[in-house]
Amino acid sequence: MSEMEDLVGEFEVEVRQAMMQELVAEGQQTTPGVCESCGGKLRYKGKKPKQVVTLRGEVKVERDYYQCATCGTGYFPPR
Repeated sequence: MSEMEDLVGEFEVEVRQAMMQELVAEGQQTTPGVCESCGGKLRYKGKKPKQVVTLRGEVKVERDYYQCATCGTGYFPPR
């Protein structure tokens, strides 16, 4: 019985992780505008991981990350 509970628990974590990642991806803008600090052009730098604490535990999500070519300010598009 405890082996089955362990399997269900692992599956729950995987499903929660996948669902959170999908929700984060859906909520992101495809292309952010310009830098809020200086008005410079934002350049895509890839995806950055982040640990998020939820009511059911921690999950890791990846978000698009941009950086201003002029002032270097980092930027995650708002949800």
